[in-house]
Amino acid sequence: MSDNKDSFFALLTGVIIGAAVGILFAPKSGKETREDLKKLGLDLKEKSKDIIEDGKSFVEEGKTKVKDIIEDGKSFVEEGKTKVANVIEKKKTEYFGSKEK
Repeated sequence: MSDNKDSFFALLTGVIIGAAVGILFAPKSGKETREDLKKLGLDLKEKSKDIIEDGKSFVEEGKTKVKDIIEDGKSFVEEGKTKVANVIEKKKTEYFGSKEK
């Protein structure tokens, strides 16, 4: 998953750099170039907000999954402790019960 994110950010960075270079070297007036750069900046702002929101969602999903795994682990350990305690009690009863006879 990390490789996909790294590739996505590399692609996004390349697109941004390419667009900026294209705007700066395009045969346009200064006013048109400034407008293009402003539009590019606003687009970048929106895209970065989307990326941040996606990141927040990803982290929240991860937290939920980790909490579920921890709870499952706790339940498993508790069940194991109960089973071990029952076996120990049974064996103690069998051992000490046979000694009394």
